[in-house]
Amino acid sequence: MAKQNVTVSIDTNYQYFVENQPTPEAELQTTITNYISNIKDGTVKLHADKTVPVQYVVTVIDAVNKINASTGQKHKVILATEAKE
Repeated sequence: MAKQNVTVSIDTNYQYFVENQPTPEAELQTTITNYISNIKDGTVKLHADKTVPVQYVVTVIDAVNKINASTGQKHKVILATEAKE
């Protein structure tokens, strides 16, 4: 598995967190870029509760895809789900 370079989480209230810091959806791409801009082919580990609608997961994947398109990198997203509490 590729080295994990940044963790993004989506909680049950559909709020995004990058490295445990609350991050508005509009700032996801910029914030993730700050963590992986100097890393070749990095990995974004995405934690999302099973109750989170798939669109929120897709939003994170889209942000990473846009980073890849603008930098020519091949950063990956791996998804980790957590059980509903």
